[in-house]
Amino acid sequence: MWEWSFYSIVLPLMAIPLTYFGYWIANRRTQFFRLIRDGQLCFYATTMLAVNLNDLLKVKGSAAVGIFVAYHIFMLVLATYIYGASVTLSNQFVSTKRIAIFSLALTFLTLLLVIATRIRLGVI
Repeated sequence: MWEWSFYSIVLPLMAIPLTYFGYWIANRRTQFFRLIRDGQLCFYATTMLAVNLNDLLKVKGSAAVGIFVAYHIFMLVLATYIYGASVTLSNQFVSTKRIAIFSLALTFLTLLLVIATRIRLGVI
């Protein structure tokens, strides 16, 4: 029932702790926020939302499907905006910590939306 979560949540997010572990092995210090500031979490959120939206559009259903589609599209636009800001703006315009916090919040909200959608519509 939840086998999709291993391939869609656990494996893609393993890049963060593995990268941090690689820095530790190389005896180099880095801040956690600097590690995730590059937008990889926003890219993950965009991909997760797009895949879930594809699965969602295959479901025939009620108005609940339309509401979830609207939430997905809103989150896609937000994820794309935050990703663009994290990639194009330099550290002098936006703080690393602020972009990292927005990326973490976006990823958390994306996971909540995807799990809620799959449970509510029975797509799990």
